[in-house]
Amino acid sequence: MPGVVGGKNIGLTGQWTGPLPKFAKFLARWIELAKDPDWGRKDAPWWYNERASVSLLAGATWSANGWAFEEFATRKGRTRSRRKGRGDLWFKVRSDSQYYMVEAKQIYPSIGTGAGNPLLIIMEALDEACHGASEIDEEGTSRTPRIGLVFVVPYVPKSQKVGPRVDEFLKMVQRKRKGELENCAMAWVFRHPNQGIPCDDEEECLYPGVLMLMRKSK
Repeated sequence: MPGVVGGKNIGLTGQWTGPLPKFAKFLARWIELAKDPDWGRKDAPWWYNERASVSLLAGATWSANGWAFEEFATRKGRTRSRRKGRGDLWFKVRSDSQYYMVEAKQIYPSIGTGAGNPLLIIMEALDEACHGASEIDEEGTSRTPRIGLVFVVPYVPKSQKVGPRVDEFLKMVQRKRKGELENCAMAWVFRHPNQGIPCDDEEECLYPGVLMLMRKSK
């Protein structure tokens, strides 16, 4: 199944596996964990940081009968500049015999009125993640595919209506599936305002959901 996109609207929750069709089951499990009602109305997994987001993805891999290994020691670079570092995630899904190594980033673009095009920030982060993934150089695993992963956690100023801004953002993502994002697998979870949305009272911003993008590094 290439993805879950219905009608003209992308929907508040869904996935598009694109070039990584074997990821369908574990992406679906990630969605289930992100939507777990035990998070409550004022909390959500995307409310935290990159490290926490990677842990949820690892949990989704395990619960879909896969294998995941976080924060592993490695070396980065392929020349004399090779240096000690860490990999964010090393995983395998049950439907695929291949292992993957991941470099992850988490970004917080504004999608409020007048904020500009968030795609520019997204593509910059995705390119950076893919470059970081390509530098992972673990002995004996040179053929393991590398993946750049970005958790996009957009925010809306508290003074603006969240629903229309999220709709516009997700429509943009849908359009770009045949453009800049065509080589990506993706999954997303957003809440309707009636479900409760985490709010940063100090910054007066609402964080309605998360879009996860995964792209193989060249």
